[in-house]
Amino acid sequence: MKWQPIDTAPKDKQILLGVMPSDSESFPDGYVSQGYWQEGWEDSVDDMGCNDGFVDVNHQVFSPPRRFGNPKYQTEGHQPTHWMPLPPPPPCCYCGGSGDVNTITGEWRGLCSCPAGKNPEPL
Repeated sequence: MKWQPIDTAPKDKQILLGVMPSDSESFPDGYVSQGYWQEGWEDSVDDMGCNDGFVDVNHQVFSPPRRFGNPKYQTEGHQPTHWMPLPPPPPCCYCGGSGDVNTITGEWRGLCSCPAGKNPEPL
């Protein structure tokens, strides 16, 4: 997996890794986080809207710009410059990804509670 330009990232709420380089005063060491694309929204009585953009899953660093409304409240936001897909998760430590739980002697104990055990492959 390689870092790709952010304009090639999926915009379907798929979680991905995003990186912001160290050229920011706020983040001199750069920042890498899981994030996703968020559609913008208009201002409402209780909420200031924003433009479309990427947000990190903790809503702490990546933020969409706000380029409308009162100029006093417009911002450029903090957006990642590159992205890559998340790596696949490691196999389950109980069943090894097979969905079957066995004793050390090989006796079958049942289906695992991991996704492989909850969705076993058809025979």
